[in-house]
Amino acid sequence: MGRVIGLLLAGCAVYVLFFNTPPGDVRQTNFDPVQMARLEREVWEANNRKETINLFFKVVQQLRAQHHYTWAKAIDAGFHRARVIAAFRQTRTHLEQLLPDLERVYRIERDWYEADFDPKAVATAELSAWISMRRPELSNEQYVGSLFAERDGLRYELPPTVVSGPAQLAARAALMTERTPPDWAAIGVTLRESYGTLHSIVTQQVMHASK
Repeated sequence: MGRVIGLLLAGCAVYVLFFNTPPGDVRQTNFDPVQMARLEREVWEANNRKETINLFFKVVQQLRAQHHYTWAKAIDAGFHRARVIAAFRQTRTHLEQLLPDLERVYRIERDWYEADFDPKAVATAELSAWISMRRPELSNEQYVGSLFAERDGLRYELPPTVVSGPAQLAARAALMTERTPPDWAAIGVTLRESYGTLHSIVTQQVMHASK
């Protein structure tokens, strides 16, 4: 009897870890902008407080909610993304060494959606945006936003100009996290507007393409 119970528990654990996904269809457009804004703000708050373990759990939650990943995929992608975020906070040199981890994050995303974008190109655009925030001559909303627009244009297979609006808002929120102390309430509002606008744009594009 004990062996049977053990097998049942093991089977349940395997299902939860490798097969269970959040409710809803697995689509790039199927995310809740309000939830995403809240989770991203919590990620950056944990990073700001140097709470490495909490940062990891918040990133995993964010990725699972955004992409409807299984827990296994969310943990895999979350490990690499959290490692990049924490390492970027701690170092100022050899930042190109963070690229493979970030590329892994986007390779998981591409394969999950069976998309065609280049994970390295997406990762390079995002890492370039982060690096530019440390350079006074580049740390402005317009330039950082253009790199986020390049990243999201690649991910959603759209021209960067189409996603430039939400990308500018994402850049504004990212730059606000660099202030001391950050205004987390204002950052949350900006992120909600960014994710809301992005969701509206990509959903309209998908609907238009399906006609």
